[in-house]
Amino acid sequence: MKTQLKIKESAIGLAIITALTMFLLSIPQRASAVSLKPTSVITEDTIRLGDLFSGLEHKSERVLGMAPRPGQDMVLNARTLMRIAIALDLPWRPTSDRFDACGDCD
Repeated sequence: MKTQLKIKESAIGLAIITALTMFLLSIPQRASAVSLKPTSVITEDTIRLGDLFSGLEHKSERVLGMAPRPGQDMVLNARTLMRIAIALDLPWRPTSDRFDACGDCD
C-alpha cells in the first residue's frame, strides 16, 4: 500500500512539474532584441535612450543628457554604453570584453 502511494505521489509530482514546464515554455519570452545603433544623428538638445539603442519597448524617450553642439561629435565607449544598459536594465551587453576608450577626445 505504501509503495503504491509513493508511486502515485511521484507520478502526480512529475505531472505537475511537466505541466508547469510546458506552461512556462508557452509564455512568450521577453524580446531581448535591443541593439546598439552604429551611428545616431541628434536633432534635439538632449540625447535620449532611443538615440543610442533600437528595439526598446518603452524607454526610448528617457533623456540621458545634453547633446553635443551642432556639428560636433560625441563618442561613447563600450564601458559607458554598458553602464547605461545596466543602470536602465536593458538586455544589452558589449559583444567584446575589450573596452575601447576614445583616444582623440578632448
